[in-house]
Amino acid sequence: MKKSVKNICQNIASMINRFGFMPNGGRIYYSKRSQPPFFASMVYDYYEATQDKEFLKEMLPIIEKELDFWVKNRSVTVVVKNKRIKLCQYRADSNVPRPEAWCRDTHHVKGLTDPSQKAKVWHEIASAAESGWDFSSRWIKEDTEDKKNPWKLINLRTTQIVPVDLNALICGNYRKLSELFSKIDDSGKSASYNETHSEFRKNFVAVFKSDDGMFNDYELDTKKVRKGTYYGSTVVPFFTGCLGDDKDTEKDVTQMFNGLKEHGIFKYTFGVPTSSVLNSAQQWDFPNIWPPMSHMMIETFRRSHSYQMHNYAFDMAQQWLSANYKLYKSCENFMWMKMVAQTGTPGAKGDFHAQVSGS
Repeated sequence: MKKSVKNICQNIASMINRFGFMPNGGRIYYSKRSQPPFFASMVYDYYEATQDKEFLKEMLPIIEKELDFWVKNRSVTVVVKNKRIKLCQYRADSNVPRPEAWCRDTHHVKGLTDPSQKAKVWHEIASAAESGWDFSSRWIKEDTEDKKNPWKLINLRTTQIVPVDLNALICGNYRKLSELFSKIDDSGKSASYNETHSEFRKNFVAVFKSDDGMFNDYELDTKKVRKGTYYGSTVVPFFTGCLGDDKDTEKDVTQMFNGLKEHGIFKYTFGVPTSSVLNSAQQWDFPNIWPPMSHMMIETFRRSHSYQMHNYAFDMAQQWLSANYKLYKSCENFMWMKMVAQTGTPGAKGDFHAQVSGS
């Protein structure tokens, strides 16, 4: 698979060179919104597996270019204890219906007459799509008067959220750049990125760590970090390496693990749901399991120094693989993208229906 991974990295690098970022897909109509910045992690993992320094030298300027895009084009300032902190958010350069979802997006605004209000909703939709979490209660203002459907896309407020997972990626990317530049003996850039990571990490903890010990999204409109609701994004700071691997981080991951147990998210037969929000019609909420979130949680627990977390990681991985095999045998095909935590059946809800892969 090493050759395949190298080819994928080169394909993504060509798009970052052209657009400044990795578009939401490999088609021109996706060029107004990005993917989350995982490219540094991809190159880092490839280098760890191959020790290919020449390839690393080619990729490092492209990693920097993608990171520069986020800092220059998706930055937002948060004030915590009178300190101005620069972070990033999802904020697509589009305020029209998504070409690949034109009918759905026009349907979402059918009750609006003001063109500027429609444009605002479409901007929020595109920004949520930039996150990969399209869609989730994470980005929506709850309509408490609508008991049947309180999480409607017309109430999206993606640009009022400073996402914990996005900034964990940015933070982790600074750390990876420091390590990778040291591999090619560029001590100056390595030291510079190490210093940037240390400062970003300190600010990250100040903004995103709530008083219950969990890491959650920061809300610009309330000027508070969200708490009381579980989202899979809470594990991403540990997965990306943003928080490092010292004793304080081990205490943080233990506190996070205990908090997840209190939320009861480990009690489901087939895996961990993406969120604890029960009454959402969106796909990245309960009861759907999302493979990337499962992977990040499993890896976070596997890397810890706790035997209990190691056991949970093993059980979760076995649980997930067994559920997929069982579903494969019942359908004679792999199911795409999502699964229900309680039943192991194809995931429901949201804009995208569960699909059977081609044979």
